[in-house]
Amino acid sequence: MKIALVICPFWDYRYPPLSIALLSAVLKKHGHEVKKYDLNKRYYDDIDQKYRCMWKIDNPLVDENVLNRLFPENGSLMDKYAREIVDSGARVAGFSVYSSSRVFSIELARRVKRVDPGVKTVFGGPEMLFWAGQLSHNDDIDHVVVGEGETALRKLVEYIGNGRAVTGKKIYGSGTSGEGDFVLGCGCGEDLNGLPVPDFEGMAEKYEFKKRRILPIQGSRGCINRCAFCNDVLYSPKFRQKNAKKIYAEIMDGYERYGANQFIFHDSLINADIKVLDELCDVMIERSIDNIVKGRRSGSGKEDRSIIWSAQAVIRPEMTYELLKKMKMAGCFMLEYGIESGSQRVLKAMNKKYSLDDAEKVLSDTKKAGIKCWINIMPGLPTETREDFGKTLDFLKKNRRSIYRVSVSQSFCSIADNTALKNFPERYGVKKDPHYLYWVSNNGENDYEERMRRYRELSKVLRQYGIIESESDGWMNDKMMILLSRYYQYKNDSSKMNEALKRFANDNNPIRSVLNLLSCSAQDLLGRKQ
Repeated sequence: MKIALVICPFWDYRYPPLSIALLSAVLKKHGHEVKKYDLNKRYYDDIDQKYRCMWKIDNPLVDENVLNRLFPENGSLMDKYAREIVDSGARVAGFSVYSSSRVFSIELARRVKRVDPGVKTVFGGPEMLFWAGQLSHNDDIDHVVVGEGETALRKLVEYIGNGRAVTGKKIYGSGTSGEGDFVLGCGCGEDLNGLPVPDFEGMAEKYEFKKRRILPIQGSRGCINRCAFCNDVLYSPKFRQKNAKKIYAEIMDGYERYGANQFIFHDSLINADIKVLDELCDVMIERSIDNIVKGRRSGSGKEDRSIIWSAQAVIRPEMTYELLKKMKMAGCFMLEYGIESGSQRVLKAMNKKYSLDDAEKVLSDTKKAGIKCWINIMPGLPTETREDFGKTLDFLKKNRRSIYRVSVSQSFCSIADNTALKNFPERYGVKKDPHYLYWVSNNGENDYEERMRRYRELSKVLRQYGIIESESDGWMNDKMMILLSRYYQYKNDSSKMNEALKRFANDNNPIRSVLNLLSCSAQDLLGRKQ
């Protein structure tokens, strides 16, 4: 069967998506003809350059009211893409959907159906755990796959291809579904070592970032920890790990077939299994080919074909200086640690399993080994007091020489479904049935406005210590004002919303102009209230 695999904006502009690359490899392995539509990259190339800053925003604030106003070219481009998908002969269009691409995906599916109602549209992706019920009522979406898609999509495609009734239900997840009693999505327990090498053909060649070709890679699924704010366990209930030879083979495939020389691990953590990590470093060092891992000599003039890689990691004592030095030799240039807070009490409340003493040592040893430390901080975690927040600032000051970059989640701490925070809010001083973003704790002391204040203090401290703040290149504070305006919209406080939006008026700066357009739905509401 002919299948179209689609990813819409917004995704990373530096490298192609892993999701449709892996699904393509699985479907091709089972004899299907696959056409990949990396419309995120196409869209990035097709639109006016002044809008490209959108791809640098973490989870852009795009909704149905913004879509056509933000991109005047949107309607004609969407029609063009929809026609291409239908003209390919695909009978199934599978959309890999994220929160940032949901609106675009729904709109494109609608246009595909308008061109040819016979094309079956399938939505999948990690966020389907939360949107499946809503999307199942959309007549332009035929099927929604919840959880891991490799087995689910393949079997769904086979049923459609054989003309068999899948059932009247549109949502497919763990357990059984319909005729044939086949298992779909969550809980399938896919053996990661048995998965084919991702198929980046037709995508990887179109990306280059800072003279490097980057590919995403995944060595494991799931996490060995259970932080109070995280629902990763929903996506991957059981932690699973590829062996070192499998990971190395995928790196070499990307290097040799696509010319990739930088890899970004999409694992929740690369150091869940220290033995596998150690073995991977050994094989990367021992089996290196010319110039891999060695790097370019200064002034040699030769093309840099060294392989480098980065990953997320957790703080644990097993991350010794010796291991980190080996990781550096194997090509690791940056690690991202989820520090989150500098208060031991808050870390314990969030079920973080490390001590701040361990964190300081690991950060110091990482820097000493020559690997950049990128850390995540979440100001205003539930239970965090002003004193706790002060300890976070002290931690940054004390360890500033070890820290290369700090990332601050723009939602601070969102309370997601099926997390400890959501299921047991009273344990964390959070009011019952909390809003996922605008929750309140500590008897009202810790609300969204207070979290904004703590973010600004944090940002000021980072500048003072010369630490790079992720995504702070001239517009982060502006976006925070838009987020704050939407909070006032939620609170029905038009006066404060107006005050937050005033700063965007009559500004010709392209980035400010785009952010101003992003706030238009709030402005529209403001206009109606006045």
